[in-house]
Amino acid sequence: MENGQGRQFYEPPTPLLALAFPYHGGTMERVKLWSAIIFLVILAAWSDVLLEPEAGAQLSSRAVAFHKIGMSNRILVDDNMAFSSPVELQKPFAVTLQPGIYYWKSSGMSETRNFSIIGVVSITVNTTEDQTLVRNTGNTELLVEDRGSRITGAFILDFGKQKYLNKTEGMIVAKQHE
Repeated sequence: MENGQGRQFYEPPTPLLALAFPYHGGTMERVKLWSAIIFLVILAAWSDVLLEPEAGAQLSSRAVAFHKIGMSNRILVDDNMAFSSPVELQKPFAVTLQPGIYYWKSSGMSETRNFSIIGVVSITVNTTEDQTLVRNTGNTELLVEDRGSRITGAFILDFGKQKYLNKTEGMIVAKQHE
C-alpha cells in the first residue's frame, strides 16, 4: 500500500496481526524484521535448557546424573567456573565425583550452573570372635584409627570399601581424609 508519497508501507491483513506486529516500514525493513525473528527462533532451538542438578543443589551421592533439553550432545563439568579442565560427558550424562563444588553447562549455548557434593562420614563396625570388619558407608575417603587396647594403628579406607582387622577391644575412629 502507498502512503501518498509513493512509498510503500506494511499493512497487516488483520487487526490481530497489527497488534502482534505494529510495524509500518518498507520492504527492506520487513526483511530485517523477519530475519531477526527467524534468527531468534533458530537461537532458541540451538540453546539448551539445563534441568538437573538444579542450580545450588547439595547432593550426598557421588554419582551424579545430568539432565537437559536441547541439541548439543555433550555436557561439561569442572571444579572451577572457568572450565579450564572440564570432564566431557556424552549420553548417558553421568559421572562419579569427589565431594566438592562443581560447575556444569552444555557444550552448546546454555547457562552455567553450580552444585555441591557434601562429604558424608559414616562407617559400620562388625566384630566377631576373632576379627573386626570396618566398612566405609559414607561417600568420601576416610582416615580410620584403630585405638585398640594394645596396638594403635591408622589406615585410609576409600568409600564403599571394607577392611578386616584383628579383633580390637578399643575404639574405631573415622574422619574425612584430606
